[in-house]
Amino acid sequence: MAASILIIDDEVVTLNNLKRALQKEGYEVLIADSGETGIETFKQNRPNLALVDLMLPGIDGIEVLKQIKSIEPRTVVIMITAYEIIEKAIEAMKMGAYDYLMKPFKINELRSSIARALELQSLRVRVLDTVETEKGKFYFDRIIAQSRKMADAIRTARRVAPLDKTTVLITGESGVGKGLLDHGLPVVVGYVAVLQ
Repeated sequence: MAASILIIDDEVVTLNNLKRALQKEGYEVLIADSGETGIETFKQNRPNLALVDLMLPGIDGIEVLKQIKSIEPRTVVIMITAYEIIEKAIEAMKMGAYDYLMKPFKINELRSSIARALELQSLRVRVLDTVETEKGKFYFDRIIAQSRKMADAIRTARRVAPLDKTTVLITGESGVGKGLLDHGLPVVVGYVAVLQ
């Protein structure tokens, strides 16, 4: 299935030229001529990648980037602009933009940036899938504990695992089962299990 790309730019010529060029590459292309329209189009279609002009009427590209990332953090966003505003470029990159292209850019430069961005996105998805698959091997219910201390540690780990931003320190001698608890905890602060 072809990747989908949303182009948000207030210049009709730019929108049409980019749309034609990217459709020739086999991408499904959506267009929007304002930040507000772009966000609505994004919500309805959830494209893989967004090309967002920095200078838009109404809400600007930085706000569009922020809203896209809040709706779907994994979406790759490439900022485009005709203005060299270093501060805005830095702000966009800090907010999660993948790349920043200056107009006029060569279509090969854009193709290359899109290809790298989509490859990175695909890699991230595969890594997350692998992590989820591996996590499934270590549910707390699958741990068999014979000692009372280990059973207490498992009960504590079950209570701590759902908490957000919790760091867990697990200590104990080699071979006592620390790794089983480690794989069952999605986040790792504040709890010490001594398994002996």
